[in-house]
Amino acid sequence: MFWRVAHDTLKWVGISFFPAIAAVVFGSGGIAQGFPETKPWFVSRYEQAVEMMQTPLFWVCAFVAFVAWLAALVWSGHNAKTETERGAPNPGVVSAGANANIVAGDDQRHGIFNNAPLTHGHIVSSVNQTGGITAAEVHVHAQDTSLKGQFRDLLANIDPRILSEIDSGVFHLESRMTPSQLSALERLIAKPGSGKYFTGGEVTDRYSQCNFHDGIFGPTGGAELVKLSLRFAGGLRK
Repeated sequence: MFWRVAHDTLKWVGISFFPAIAAVVFGSGGIAQGFPETKPWFVSRYEQAVEMMQTPLFWVCAFVAFVAWLAALVWSGHNAKTETERGAPNPGVVSAGANANIVAGDDQRHGIFNNAPLTHGHIVSSVNQTGGITAAEVHVHAQDTSLKGQFRDLLANIDPRILSEIDSGVFHLESRMTPSQLSALERLIAKPGSGKYFTGGEVTDRYSQCNFHDGIFGPTGGAELVKLSLRFAGGLRK
């Protein structure tokens, strides 16, 4: 919030600078016309200002002030953007209990999501998730509260190999995850600035009471799993 206010203030200072000077000049002229006894004083101030503007020192100082204002505007804008991307403080742990409402679709490809929550078909409620670490509760322990850090924490929770692929330059991959992990991913995708880290994807299949040994990223078994084709962006690399 601080950097956004600072950036907006600097921006309006730049926009209103010349109108303010014009207002002072015309206002002084109006006062001098209304009160003739003040005219010599205003004329004297005007002549001093003109004389000062004819010196090299004035223009050097004006240039330095302009560069300082421009640098402050750019710096505050950068910090304001970072401040906005971080958003609200990260809750630290995202959990799905033993009973959760799971949103599922048909047996074919369904639901394309591009920086927006995924839309599925009918709702399958109260799915009992078992299977230990393969399909139990989702725990996202965020050490880095930035949006990038939240993405990387979630992907590390799903399968640490995903981050290894992304860091090596592979951004299009397939992974399975629990519905709770998918919901956590959708929440990150919905945040401002997520396009720098995630460009799109789609759910390609879903499974119930499953057990896999095919090497695809993500949990290998559990009561309910979702398979996705995911496309990440280079900004997610370490």
